[in-house]
Amino acid sequence: MATDCIVSTELLQSAINTIEMADNSTGVCCCGNNIDTHGVMEDHGPTDEGDYHAGKVLTELRKALEQTVPEDPELEIIAWRIFAGEDNTLLTDEEEVVEKHQRHLGKAFADWIEPLTNAHKASCYIESLKRIIESLRAKHK
Repeated sequence: MATDCIVSTELLQSAINTIEMADNSTGVCCCGNNIDTHGVMEDHGPTDEGDYHAGKVLTELRKALEQTVPEDPELEIIAWRIFAGEDNTLLTDEEEVVEKHQRHLGKAFADWIEPLTNAHKASCYIESLKRIIESLRAKHK
């Protein structure tokens, strides 16, 4: 089963600061034209693709930072993740569904039901951010 990655507020803030201070511009518009020679007759204003994508990453980092929890949070179960076979998981916030699976799986497979706490909220944004970064890397190869 996959494990969640909770990132510290310091790391998130450091990443935000780094992107904000960096020169992310590529000199190329999102449409593929050079920013310096971009015409006004192209039905849109020039938008540097590097700045645009850095802005999207910053947005996701800020969302993740807002969702981080204190060092010693008052943990609350907000949902459950249930392993339901190869590459198949079920997410639910319904206790009846969890109880049904607990009866079905028994004690031998009790670890197939994982409670998700309010600490897991940040990891959802981190996973989203990882996908954005991977797509940006693939685009710029």
